[in-house]
Amino acid sequence: MTEEEQYYASKGGWNRAALEWFYITTGLNTFNDFKYVFATIVGIYLTVHYPYIAAGVALLFLPALRIIGSIKVKHIAKRLDWLGVIHTTHWSKKGYDMQQRKIELLEQILEKLK
Repeated sequence: MTEEEQYYASKGGWNRAALEWFYITTGLNTFNDFKYVFATIVGIYLTVHYPYIAAGVALLFLPALRIIGSIKVKHIAKRLDWLGVIHTTHWSKKGYDMQQRKIELLEQILEKLK
């Protein structure tokens, strides 16, 4: 059994509910973001009254959004997560510092055991 399977097996329904909640909110956020893209394309069509221009904008706009989204997922999300760790509440920061200290101590113990 993998570590992930052991985690889900040991924690049960609460983890499953949290996972489902995460998927639902992520899907909802994605849908809400997409509605702005759709509204922009419809707005351009209603402004110029030429469907070819609206289709052209969509063909140019969607690949650009995909590239921006890829950059956000691969690069920016990691930095945002790190900033959330660094600039968080006192208690969360203290927990992070304690984890770092624990790792240092375990590495020192491993060195002495060798």
